[in-house]
Amino acid sequence: MKYLIFISLFLLSANLQAQNQLVQTATQNYSINSQYLKDGATNYYIHLPSDYEISKKSYPVLYVLDGQMHFTSAVAIQHSLGNSTDVPEMIIVGIENSYPKRKDLVWREKERFVSFLSNELIPLIDKKYRTKPERIVFGWEMGSNFA
Repeated sequence: MKYLIFISLFLLSANLQAQNQLVQTATQNYSINSQYLKDGATNYYIHLPSDYEISKKSYPVLYVLDGQMHFTSAVAIQHSLGNSTDVPEMIIVGIENSYPKRKDLVWREKERFVSFLSNELIPLIDKKYRTKPERIVFGWEMGSNFA
């Protein structure tokens, strides 16, 4: 039984390490100065589908709020479901938010955050990448209420 638990933990950690390495090698980091957020530069991460460079396809976009915490998981889930016909390949955008600013942006000052997304970040992503009009916003805790 001890060996079974050890082997399971080893395989799980190897899988997580491989997924983390995949995310790091295929992710681009950027920042944007927003006229709406007014807190200096906002960092965001981009993960492109594996065939993006060789295809001419356009892709839906998944916007991950609190990207500093959930971006890696979103990319790993996308890769693990990538062979499914139910889940399309997506461009994944992780938006970094710091605590406590994140609660204000998705709750008290959500109009500013909506303006940032709709007037700055989404048009930037649409201009720079081949995107489809389908967009998904993912959030956790208060971010899920915002989404």
